[in-house]
Amino acid sequence: MPGQKDALTNSHTDRVMARLAAQYPEEIAWGKHYAVKLACRNGSVHSRMMREVMAAEGLIGRKEQGREHWIGVVFNQLQKEGIIIWNNLWHKYWSDERNVHERTVKCWAILKESDYPQYFVRPDL
Repeated sequence: MPGQKDALTNSHTDRVMARLAAQYPEEIAWGKHYAVKLACRNGSVHSRMMREVMAAEGLIGRKEQGREHWIGVVFNQLQKEGIIIWNNLWHKYWSDERNVHERTVKCWAILKESDYPQYFVRPDL
């Protein structure tokens, strides 16, 4: 049946995103804060840029082994909220130090008409 696989994939993705959101609410709140600030300052943001800032701030470890699946929730939620949009650009990265093989991630831009300033306030957790 056409579209059935997409519906199943979206349903599974939604369940996984919900589970991660419940497990990592603080990390996601901080991630949204930094993702929006970086996108406003730089014109775009990607997950590695956000991760580096969070590591520098001591919010996550510098050498974790790529187990930060919750980072996808940050961008998924911001996109669903209409705060960011994929700008058709990609960022390629890898990290021998963290044992992360080459990956490509989307770059995101702020939707200027959105309520993005709400994320300038540091999360009160």
